[in-house]
Amino acid sequence: MATDREILNKAVASLVGGSNEPAADALAGGQPASATTGAGHDMQRRKFTLTKLANDPAAADTTANGVCNGTYWIQAYVPRKARLVGARALPMVAVTSDNTNYATINVTKDNGGGGSQTVVLSNTTKNTAGGGLGSFAAGSYINLTPSIVTTSGANDCDAGSYLQVQVAKAGSGVALKVMSIDLDFEEI
Repeated sequence: MATDREILNKAVASLVGGSNEPAADALAGGQPASATTGAGHDMQRRKFTLTKLANDPAAADTTANGVCNGTYWIQAYVPRKARLVGARALPMVAVTSDNTNYATINVTKDNGGGGSQTVVLSNTTKNTAGGGLGSFAAGSYINLTPSIVTTSGANDCDAGSYLQVQVAKAGSGVALKVMSIDLDFEEI
């Protein structure tokens, strides 16, 4: 029996032309862009986009392993070892911040080997004074870069890793709507 990830990859592959690459990479891997460091060393930068395709059915609904009551976030496949260097979210519908009823949005990495997932980025929909992102304006990017985990190596993803979103809710929660999270990586 196929896993949820295999079913999702097959479905996305059919949308992006049946690539032999894992579908999430074909969808989210994009075109690498060259960058040059001060020492003249060429490195590749990649942007991965994790997309939430539907609204949460209820404010208290959470997301585990990329799934919320049957609603998937598109996962991204990391084909080469890379380090997270920036991130931003683009909500399609406004979200009001609250320090009691809020969502914690985590981007996790998974090496695909059945081990535990590691958080590479975490933000909340609390007020900015409460340490969160504040309210989300529809159609406006929200910079997630300051919240990137600073533990040594925590932002590094091995080749073959998957990135996905997990959402926890506090209090009565907040319904998250359709949105995407863009993650900027540098190959290492």
